[in-house]
Amino acid sequence: IGQETAALVVAEELRAHSEAGAVRLQDPLNRIGALGDSAAATELMLGTEGTLRVTGAVAAPLVALTAAEGISQDGGTISADVLRAVALTGAVALAGPGHAIGALGDSGGATGFALTTTGALQVAGDVTSGGALSLRADSLALEGALRGDAVQLAATQGDIAQPGGAIAATTLRAEATGQVRLDATGNAIAAISGRAGPVFHVRSSSALTADDIGAETV
Repeated sequence: IGQETAALVVAEELRAHSEAGAVRLQDPLNRIGALGDSAAATELMLGTEGTLRVTGAVAAPLVALTAAEGISQDGGTISADVLRAVALTGAVALAGPGHAIGALGDSGGATGFALTTTGALQVAGDVTSGGALSLRADSLALEGALRGDAVQLAATQGDIAQPGGAIAATTLRAEATGQVRLDATGNAIAAISGRAGPVFHVRSSSALTADDIGAETV
């Protein structure tokens, strides 16, 4: 399912299915209020004015959503190998239950970004927030850059690791049942707090204030 130039989609709720190919409805002038049950065999890419609500089950190997204002979850879920979500002037609020996302690509929200998913989450792209930035999964592997005022990371069944990338944050709170290892040389963190099981290790290239940290080894 594709879109010709100036052939806009205007709908209170959109449902789109491509059993053997892609859904590409990326015109930023589309006016789509909600995304209902939708699926694609390869990729599902959607752009719209205003705020986009996810109201149904959305599934594709790649899901890419861009909204001029915000992206929110209203009873819906996203299942994707890779998710890219961008809110140009508002927030991405996908912290509700039911998501199954393997990797987070380049994403961001002008006023905030929050994502909760089951399973292990690889942060493969750069994620930027003009306010708070929250990522929650069974485990987290950070390979892209994270930028936000208040960054919160939670691994509910494993480790928070940083194979690459860098974190720029005024405050960072990291909580893991396993280890927290945020030791990239490019990190710039002003204040750190959190919890871990055996190890809590954080490196910052700028002055770092530590408060309320619990782990066997810090």
